[in-house]
Amino acid sequence: TMMQSWSPSFAPSVSPTTSSPTQKPSNGPSRAPTTALPTISPTSALTMNPTSTPSMGISSNPTMSQSPSLSPTHVPTPWGGLEQLGILEVVLANASDIWASGYPSRPLDNLLEPGSEYYIHNSNPDININFDLEHDHLIESVYVKSWYITRIAELQACTHADDGQALPMSETVMVPDANSPGWTCETYTPITGGYNLNKYAYFSNVTARYVQIVLRGGYSGYANRWGLRQIAIRGSV
Repeated sequence: TMMQSWSPSFAPSVSPTTSSPTQKPSNGPSRAPTTALPTISPTSALTMNPTSTPSMGISSNPTMSQSPSLSPTHVPTPWGGLEQLGILEVVLANASDIWASGYPSRPLDNLLEPGSEYYIHNSNPDININFDLEHDHLIESVYVKSWYITRIAELQACTHADDGQALPMSETVMVPDANSPGWTCETYTPITGGYNLNKYAYFSNVTARYVQIVLRGGYSGYANRWGLRQIAIRGSV
């Protein structure tokens, strides 16, 4: 049975490890959600068994002081929407790695804009994209669109409920520990062909403050860089 898919301006076709990198792109302030998308249905998760390092898994950060979280109102978002909230950060999967000179070569906000580009050098194939949405939201799906002739061997989207950490005072996302039982992950099919592909990970209305997108083995044979065109998170505020 085919699943109803969603995207703002195109028809769709068709996870988290170690700590933050030594370099990271900057991030803008919180943003408000926009536009509308029909409801989609969840699907079941697959299990990924990577054979090389770094492996798929949750990337953890040091624990911050705790404070009470805000109560969600659970108002349905329009198309996407939740990715516009809170803080976004892109990090390398291994703390010992460094970004290739001049990369990422586009503003971080490009990940949130339909039809834009966000480039990573082929020498940095493994990244995590972390969101702190500041408090719990109902998560329905996480959408990723690849850039042109990009190949990505392994993709996951993972969520974790509010753990009581204080709201971030910087643009660093302090995701919960990798061993926390609160993580829920869904696996995308690999991107092994085609171009500008749409990928969806569906959740059964999971409540989460943190979303982590785990990408392993990214590269492009077309250029010395691979990339993404857009990320979106659908759920309830």
